[in-house]
Amino acid sequence: MRIDLEAHAQDYRRALATLELPVLLIHGRQDRVVPREHCAEVAGVLRHAAVRWVDACGHFPQIEHVEAVNAWLANFLVGRPAPR
Repeated sequence: MRIDLEAHAQDYRRALATLELPVLLIHGRQDRVVPREHCAEVAGVLRHAAVRWVDACGHFPQIEHVEAVNAWLANFLVGRPAPR
């Protein structure tokens, strides 16, 4: 998968730039698997992205910070009308 992502990075960036749906990115600041620069880069490409950075958190914010992540997800999912 990594080889494909690297080989076709520009294609993926172009596709992401056309996405009109809202996107919530949640990323642990101490994630050793996915560097935070990657999250920031994706957020910069998506037109309707919101990023929630989680301090003192690795690769699994949904496990390491359950209450905060669930609150963000609830607000993101319930706080907006469904796309048509």
